[in-house]
Amino acid sequence: MASQQGNILAFFYLGEMHATGVGVLRSCTTATELFKNVAERGRWSRWFMSAYAAYHAQRYDEAFITYQLLAELGYEVAQSNVAYMLEEGKVTVVDKSEFHVRALTHWQRSATQEFLSAGGEQHIQIDEIN
Repeated sequence: MASQQGNILAFFYLGEMHATGVGVLRSCTTATELFKNVAERGRWSRWFMSAYAAYHAQRYDEAFITYQLLAELGYEVAQSNVAYMLEEGKVTVVDKSEFHVRALTHWQRSATQEFLSAGGEQHIQIDEIN
């Protein structure tokens, strides 16, 4: 099957099938997961790899800005990475007084996506972040 080989178009068409119920039982949850998979494999995945390389080269601000852009596009891994970098204090382009609030925002966004993709089975304890 093409989707098992990572074919992006196959994921998209499977998402369409699950969204409309054509050939399979209709499942918005499955359709959403498949569409998310398609979205995360777009051209911006190169940006993610660029941010990853910048982070490992200790160019933290460069990595942060790229991850921040991807996080705003809804990329769950980037949301987690932004939150982590803020919590670790690896960023100089954001005022330190904003670190915890921004980190919490990104942890929440990331957790919401994880929660939805897990069918509502995961939980986050917000009070542990403060």
